[in-house]
Amino acid sequence: IIKYDGENVRYWYKDHRTNKKVEEEVSVITFIGRMVQHILPKGFQRVRYYGLHATCKAKKVAKKLKEIFKVVVDSAKKVINKAQEMYKSYRERIKDLTGEDPFICPNCGEEMILWEIWVPEYGKIYDELEELRSGKYDPIVFEEESKKEAAGRDRGRNGDAFWREDDILQLSLW
Repeated sequence: IIKYDGENVRYWYKDHRTNKKVEEEVSVITFIGRMVQHILPKGFQRVRYYGLHATCKAKKVAKKLKEIFKVVVDSAKKVINKAQEMYKSYRERIKDLTGEDPFICPNCGEEMILWEIWVPEYGKIYDELEELRSGKYDPIVFEEESKKEAAGRDRGRNGDAFWREDDILQLSLW
């Protein structure tokens, strides 16, 4: 501080870019604001020449942090892959186990639609009809699809109902 007149403060500092001494006169509030920025919180100590903040150690620290980060990222990827493996769908787990897709019809080779899952110990654990009735799907789209199916697939060539009760095959999961 060179001069203080009650309203303004004149001070000097060394500009590190130009390596020259710079004098400046500012209001007291501005000066206090600039100085308060350099006050550390209680309990903190400024370390300039030792530890992680030392310029001479910056490259070593950066290299070590990159190595640590790589190990952390690799282990995180392993955990994520294991979690994804644990949460595979029924279809994916059966494909992995048997090598065959459980939703491909063994007779015609077309993809089947999962309509109901029934387990002997528990009974129905999934029912698509209940999902339809509960309003899971858009009713307008569902009605249009039902009309198309009714027009084209409800009757066989001889006029009989396309699906008979005897034709439905219940697949057990266990």
